[in-house]
Amino acid sequence: MNGEQPDNDSAEKDLETLLEILRAGMDALKRSDKKDVLTQVEQRKELAESLSLGGRLLRIYDEVKFVPDDRKDLLRRYRCVVSGREVQGTDLTTIIRFNLRSKGYVLRFREPPVSYEEVNAYLDLCKATGEVLFSVRLKFEVDDTTQQWLPVDVDAFIPGDWIKDFLVFSMQLAAETEQPKTQPDTEETEELKRRFGLQ
Repeated sequence: MNGEQPDNDSAEKDLETLLEILRAGMDALKRSDKKDVLTQVEQRKELAESLSLGGRLLRIYDEVKFVPDDRKDLLRRYRCVVSGREVQGTDLTTIIRFNLRSKGYVLRFREPPVSYEEVNAYLDLCKATGEVLFSVRLKFEVDDTTQQWLPVDVDAFIPGDWIKDFLVFSMQLAAETEQPKTQPDTEETEELKRRFGLQ
């Protein structure tokens, strides 16, 4: 599973493709043999991976865990309002409460104590009532240029209408992040004026 996001030029086309994958996957889940639990679990994992749900939720978590004032309007425009953030317990559980399209959710990032040899964490998406909709195991990867959490394996997945909202939201965030900056912000503009004698 990877967290790669499409580039801005193909965001609309990719969203249509993702929604088609979602429709086909949901149809396949409805037709599957209800007695064969292991096959159903594998089908759900494959659907989650084909939609890159782990990576998309990780991107959303990174966006909403600390919302600077200049990003609040952007999130509101996408119908996302963060209502609370707290850290609980010795396992460093970070809980983010938010509404997306007027529905309440919780993102829960569970990180083990540092003493663990292989550093893993879990990212859970829950309804506001606490029901887990999706959970992915994460691994912390370090290389020469980056340090980041990467999705490894789907731990829980209850498909539903929520998926489309999160796909759309992740695509909106990706498009916003990848848009080229055409004008420097005010501080940068003032610094450029000073350095190039344009005042």
